[in-house]
Amino acid sequence: MIERFGFNLTQIAGILAFVIASLACLIASGARRKSRDLSIWRGLSIVYGLLAIEMIAAMRHRIHDFVNALLKITGEYSARSGLQEMLIAALAIVILTAMGLYLMRLGKIKASTRLAASATMTLVGLFLLEMISLHAIDAILYRPIGPLMVITYLWIAASTVTVITAWRYRKGR
Repeated sequence: MIERFGFNLTQIAGILAFVIASLACLIASGARRKSRDLSIWRGLSIVYGLLAIEMIAAMRHRIHDFVNALLKITGEYSARSGLQEMLIAALAIVILTAMGLYLMRLGKIKASTRLAASATMTLVGLFLLEMISLHAIDAILYRPIGPLMVITYLWIAASTVTVITAWRYRKGR
């Protein structure tokens, strides 16, 4: 039934997870205390809102398809796996370095805020990994487990970490 509207269960689950996480971050950003954490929670709320919109627009898949079409036109499609592996390695280095620098730069913030920021950065890395689309990784991420794909459970896990940490932050823990 939901396919009639152009969505599948994986997309619906992702959208719900991201909207709930966005709202939890927004609520955490309204805490009645002055702290650097509040601006981080607002930023995380925006990121999760954008991820929900991305689930609807599916731009990562459109970018992937565009790059594949371009590679086919130039005759480089069959040689793409080496490039994809280099991109994945570079992506891992960039994300881990960015996470480390970002978390060090945050200074004195609560552990819950730091954990939510880490979960969110990991989630953004997953979206970038989808765009690179190495078949061996896709085979894992898009493998169905029950009604959803593995990647959906990863989205839900990262969003759940953020929701729980937002709740803990709001409660002053």
